[in-house]
This record gives sequence, structure tokens and C-alpha cells, in this order.
Amino acid sequence: MPDTFSSPLDLEIAFYESFERRDLRTMMSLWADDERTYCVHPAGHCMNGLAEIHAGWEGLFQHMPAMHVHIQDRKIVQAPGLAIHHVTEMVYLDSDESQQHWVSATNVFILTEHGWRLLAHHATPLLTGNVDSPVLH
Repeated sequence: MPDTFSSPLDLEIAFYESFERRDLRTMMSLWADDERTYCVHPAGHCMNGLAEIHAGWEGLFQHMPAMHVHIQDRKIVQAPGLAIHHVTEMVYLDSDESQQHWVSATNVFILTEHGWRLLAHHATPLLTGNVDSPVLH
């Protein structure tokens, strides 16, 4: 795993690879050393700062089964020093590929002196089927 990433896309690929391998050390090396970092797992609370993010991923990796993530529908907004990627994650278990879960995620990257780093990851489950819930905003 390189210490620097020349593009946000390279970093995003490394992020999902470390997720699939449940590699906490690599995962944490991808985050910006910045007080503004935050992470929201699907159906989870907001983790602010590297210590909370570390604890959140550690707990997730300890309890999650082996799974794969396929990225679909990547939309990119980029400006000098900042990139925002919105992706649809199709997540499935190694043991049962028919158990697919769809997640909408936004990844925010900033350019640092160490190359591109992750500033924020916000993921939420996508609703599927006929849902009669009100639109909240």
C-alpha cells in the first residue's frame, strides 16, 4: 500500500480493499490527520475524529463476516485540493452472494502534504421495494 495516492480514485480503491480485507492499519492510514474527519456507518452514529473512527472500524471488523463491495454509479465532483465521490455500494457476503445489500455512500477527499487522504465517509442503506415512507427533506 503506497504512503501517498496520486488521485482520489486510487485512494478510494485502497479504502474499499482495506474494508474487504478488514485491515484496520491500512484503513486508518488512508484518513487525513485533520480535526474535521468523520465517518458514519449504515444505521450508525457519527464518529468524529481519528480516535472515534478507529474504534468504529475496529468494532465493525471484529464482528462482520467476510464480504465484498462492488462500486457502482460513481459520481465525482472535484476542485483543487478537494474531491467528493458519491457511490452506490453493492455489498454481499462471501458465504452467500445472493444476500445483497445496497448502500449509498459519499466519500470526501482532501489533498494533503502526504497526497490524497479521506476526510469523510458517510454511508446509509438504500431502501428497496415499495416503501410508503414520507420524504423528510
